[in-house]
Order: sequence, then C-alpha cells, then structure tokens
Amino acid sequence: MIKATLARMLVGLVRQCRQDHGSSDSGMREALRSAHPGMQRALMYVHHHFREELTLEEAARQAKLTPNYFSHTFRKLSGIPFQSYLQELRLTFAKSLLAASDLPVTEVCHASGFNTLTHFERSFKKRFGCPPSGLRKGSLH
Repeated sequence: MIKATLARMLVGLVRQCRQDHGSSDSGMREALRSAHPGMQRALMYVHHHFREELTLEEAARQAKLTPNYFSHTFRKLSGIPFQSYLQELRLTFAKSLLAASDLPVTEVCHASGFNTLTHFERSFKKRFGCPPSGLRKGSLH
C-alpha cells in the first residue's frame, strides 16, 4: 500500500514538473521533432524513464539514430548535452519530491534516478545552492 501511494505521488510530481516547465519544453520538443521524427519519440521515452538507469544509447535507439548523431542533434537543438538534460529532469523531480514529502534524502536520491547519494547531493547543491536536506516541505522557492 505504501509502495502504491509513493508511486502515485511520484507520477503526480512528474506531471507537475512537466506543467511547470511546459512552455520551454514544448518549444524544444517541436525543434527536435522537426529535426528528425524519432527525436520526439526519444524525448518522450526519456521523460517516462528518467528515474531508471538510462543511457544515451537507449535514447538514440528510440530515435532510430546512432548515438553520435543523436547526441550531436540533441545538443544542437536543445543547447545542452543529453546527460545535462537528463540530470536536470532528475534534479527537478528530486526538488519537487523533497518539497512534497518527508521521505529521507537517500530515498529521494534513488527515486529520482541517481545511483549514489554523494553524486546526488553534490549535483543538487550545485544546481539549487543548498543541500537536499536543506530543502524540505514548505520551503520550496
């Protein structure tokens, strides 16, 4: 029952993240779609699987492109490397989860798709200016 509740909460947070970033993300989706029909499919795949172990090769396979061409096209159209985009999705999700729940930071780390707590904490602090433990329910900016 707890696992199902957590899963529903995670889906709700992902939807909220998409709504919060919808306008800029939709522009990027349009640019990616016009570059190659498979780029939109790959981007949708990334948004559905970012919490899992996800590689550039998997995303490129969804677009039916070679990893090198996919990487080059993604960076050219979005302005950022694929891995940076993936990390931003994970960090934004983690920030929402921290603000909306009392889950321990370790659980948020793994639920957001990070493998190690150290990497998660370092990336989070670099992106948001405070450690994950400093951002709890009700303190989201």
